[in-house]
Amino acid sequence: MLYVYNNRRYDGEIWLAVRQHGRVFCVEQSKCPDDAETLGEVKSEIIDGHYYHEIVPRQQMSADGLTKMAQQTERHRQYRHECYRRYSLEERIQNLTGDR
Repeated sequence: MLYVYNNRRYDGEIWLAVRQHGRVFCVEQSKCPDDAETLGEVKSEIIDGHYYHEIVPRQQMSADGLTKMAQQTERHRQYRHECYRRYSLEERIQNLTGDR
């Protein structure tokens, strides 16, 4: 799951570590299942070419941290919405395949 997280996350996205039906996994905040228990936010950094991950429990986050997280989430949602609005599916496929 960390492989998917490292290769699919975008700047501004907030990923959570959650537990559901005895399994622990990472999920982007807007796709978190309603019945999942949130363990905390996944924080990552690269040191000397290696990923280091930490789960920051939400109850340990300051009020400023929670506000900042909500603002980042909203900015990211607006950015993604604008990208989908501006680029047609055909253009996105062309960009991915390199066909012009």
